[in-house]
Amino acid sequence: MKRNTVISLAIGVMCLGVAVALWAMPRKETVSPEPQSRVRVVVESVDQSQMKRAVRFSGATRSRQRAALSFGVPARVMQRPVDVGEHVRAGQPLAELDAREFRNAVAMALGSVTELETRLAQAQNDRSRAQRLVTAKAATGEELEKTTAAEKGLAAALEAANARLREAERLRDETVLRAPYAGTVTGVFIEAGEWTAPGRPVLEISGDGPLEINVEVPEAVMIRLQMGQTVGVSFPLADSLPVTASISAIARAASGPGRLFPVTVDLDPAKRITAGMTAEVLFELVTDSVMTIPITAVVNPGSSRPYVFRYHEGAVQKQVVDLGPLLEQRIVVNGGLRPGEQVVTTGQTKLSDGDAVEVAL
Repeated sequence: MKRNTVISLAIGVMCLGVAVALWAMPRKETVSPEPQSRVRVVVESVDQSQMKRAVRFSGATRSRQRAALSFGVPARVMQRPVDVGEHVRAGQPLAELDAREFRNAVAMALGSVTELETRLAQAQNDRSRAQRLVTAKAATGEELEKTTAAEKGLAAALEAANARLREAERLRDETVLRAPYAGTVTGVFIEAGEWTAPGRPVLEISGDGPLEINVEVPEAVMIRLQMGQTVGVSFPLADSLPVTASISAIARAASGPGRLFPVTVDLDPAKRITAGMTAEVLFELVTDSVMTIPITAVVNPGSSRPYVFRYHEGAVQKQVVDLGPLLEQRIVVNGGLRPGEQVVTTGQTKLSDGDAVEVAL
């Protein structure tokens, strides 16, 4: 019993000695970890600008000079020496009517003119003779008045006869349909031997002059177009040959049930371009002001909640954005940001909401 007490006392003394030794050892100061370095980022501003959108419409080239030709008098077509595709010169006969009736009318009118000219010459002689007799007091003034009135009446009748002659000659000339300008026959609507009425189309001709394209556009496009605006034109079936053009006419009334508005563009002169070619007209439409940011600022652009990091006074804030269309190297954002704010474009993968950052200059 006494032996166990001695052993316990010895162990206690040893433990006390170890504790005293540990307490007497020099203590090391606790070192705080160094603060983590800030992420270096690149920022760019949110811009507000007008957005341009390109739209295409198909059409076909046509001559600015074009006409559907018809006769001005009714008769039977005697000949039509030209056909579709033929090139004609200005003034060339394109079709002729049976002109016998009109030539007879000219002959009758010419006979009336000749007769009245003879009678008028005689009346002038009678008036001159009566004037001499009155001067010699061999005739009365009444006789002079009668001859003078007869002369005036015949002069008026001759004037009317000449008008009838001119009209008969005009109608005779209407029996020959001539090309108003040099061009190509693009349509034939009547054959020799058929009866035609005034105004009925006989031929269609397309001039050799400048070309144009007519397209029909919806109201949303029409209201953003301007007279003289430059547009692009391409020809997909002719190696996409590019040509510049300008708007020369904008209809302010819709045509047809589809509520489309005709727009005409004049083509600049170019080789290899002829009437009837398939063309595509490219209009660049300027819309209202929109906010844009660099594409590189968007994180997870293909997800349902794309976001950006907005920079302000040395820190960033996560901001979910609603993306719009692309504009070259920028993208439209609908709300969430204000013009002039700055967004991070480089270093987003290392950031969290609220992080302090350093902007690279």
